[in-house]
Amino acid sequence: MKIELSSRLTLVYKIFGLFWGILVTAVIIMYAIGTANPFVLLLLLVFLLPTIITYKLSKVTFDDNFVYVKTWLTEEKFELRKVKSINEGDLMTMDPFFQLEIISDDNKTIKKIEFAPKQFESFEYFFRKKYGGRLLMLKRQIERARDNEQTF
Repeated sequence: MKIELSSRLTLVYKIFGLFWGILVTAVIIMYAIGTANPFVLLLLLVFLLPTIITYKLSKVTFDDNFVYVKTWLTEEKFELRKVKSINEGDLMTMDPFFQLEIISDDNKTIKKIEFAPKQFESFEYFFRKKYGGRLLMLKRQIERARDNEQTF
């Protein structure tokens, strides 16, 4: 049975980022046609940051053996033992999303997958610096998968 690690708001974040990006791009184009003030144009480009940040979000689920990563149209499956680490988000650096680092099959590259965990679990880490709930469950299953690999 798959356990959902990502927040249900992941889709909302992605849709908001898409609409925000379209809106800001339209404003930039209209403004660029009307004037050539570089400062205001630069300021409008800064408003595109939420689009870039939310575009990378993926929906992450897991079971006893695999992590499933779903983007807009595709779903990939990775073995738990291939997960190198879970990198925590940080509100101070304006990166509130967590990240899974997954080692490729050829052991040469690392794929980084951004996801937004459940809100309570995210806040628990931000304020208490402890994993809780499904994040903790995933971390323990990754450790278990690595231990099982070493015993064989």
